[in-house]
Amino acid sequence: MIVNLGKVTGVEWTATFNEGAIELIIRSAQGNLRLCRNLCYARKTVTIADVNAVLVQPHWRSHEELIKQQVS
Repeated sequence: MIVNLGKVTGVEWTATFNEGAIELIIRSAQGNLRLCRNLCYARKTVTIADVNAVLVQPHWRSHEELIKQQVS
């Protein structure tokens, strides 16, 4: 699949994604959508801080943050 990435400094950029790359992007997006859906089930009002906390990758979180998320 060829994707048009837009113009940057007057140059038109495109990229070609193979089937495996597209599947990985779709799986990642589905995972993020699932996390957001679960967050909506858990709270009546969702703030940008809540969304940022959920979408942070596990390897970027501290041990304390991971434990806190499991408890809440």
